[in-house]
Amino acid sequence: AILLGLRAMILVSRSISEPVGEVVEAMAEVEHGRIGRMVDVYENSEIGRLQSGFNRMVVGLAVFMWGTRFLGDRGLPPRPEAFRERIGGFLPKSWALMLGIVAFVPFAAYSLTLPTWVAWGMFVIAPVFLIYVIVIARRSTPEERGGIYTVIILSVFSIVFWACFEQAGSSMTLFTDREVDRRVFGWVVPTTWFLSVNPAFIVLLGIPFSILWGKLGRAHRDPSSPVKFGLGLILLALGFVAMVLAAQQAKSSGQAALSWLILAYFLHTTGELCLSPVGLSAVTKLSPKRMAGLMMGFWFFCTAFAGIAGGVIAKFTSGDAGYGGVFLVIVYVSLGAGVLMLALSPLLKKLTHGRA
Repeated sequence: AILLGLRAMILVSRSISEPVGEVVEAMAEVEHGRIGRMVDVYENSEIGRLQSGFNRMVVGLAVFMWGTRFLGDRGLPPRPEAFRERIGGFLPKSWALMLGIVAFVPFAAYSLTLPTWVAWGMFVIAPVFLIYVIVIARRSTPEERGGIYTVIILSVFSIVFWACFEQAGSSMTLFTDREVDRRVFGWVVPTTWFLSVNPAFIVLLGIPFSILWGKLGRAHRDPSSPVKFGLGLILLALGFVAMVLAAQQAKSSGQAALSWLILAYFLHTTGELCLSPVGLSAVTKLSPKRMAGLMMGFWFFCTAFAGIAGGVIAKFTSGDAGYGGVFLVIVYVSLGAGVLMLALSPLLKKLTHGRA
């Protein structure tokens, strides 16, 4: 199930990476003033992409449905009969849920056409959401409160990780297109292909990492979730050290070696494997059952917020700092966040009574 799921993830990621590559090409054409070429690239990128992406996502859904047999009762509602209860005496809650989803889809689709409004909305919602979760935590038992506060702290630190990590789809891709020597045995590797490097490393390293954590757990030496978070942030910083060196090489000799980019993706992936699955597990493990859905929503809200922050970071590469300057700042920020998380890990472990 893991292998098939990872394969489906690769298929979906490619359906995303290919049009992203077309956008990168279009951006390069805009810089050279060839607006007509940009329009051609955009139109061609749309042909067949919808059907291709839909087919691949169906594969991913099929793998998920097939793999649910291995999940047992995990993720099922604690009280299934609640779906049969009626609101106002006539509308089943299950129907109310489905109608709400159907109504939300067009709203969400329309919001994609208003990115500036969505960004401002995130900044408005973020403090309200955080205060709401804290208020609920203060009304909970001391043990539940410690778990909720730990999830909040981990989620906030995840913003730093994802905002920097997602440079792979923006500033790192543009750097690859403009500053990296992509020739391999005389053939120029398309920029879009490098967006598949991270998923490829996930496939190669996902199972070894799960085996490693399992062995450490059986030996009672498994690091706590906060420690893994700290390691993930530090590995991310090391990956951007490679990007800083690549930027310096490109500035001095015209182009950077491809090996720096591959090394950066490798270190970023190892950091992701330390943080992403561990974070999702920590949310479900540390949150009270009645709040599991809410806290998972808070985790993904922080991930979305990180996407906005990542876009802001990427814009600075076009300024005086350039790629090297921005990548160096990312090194300092992610390294500092990782060290701080390692320093906080004993406190968080105590706060959760060893559950973290």
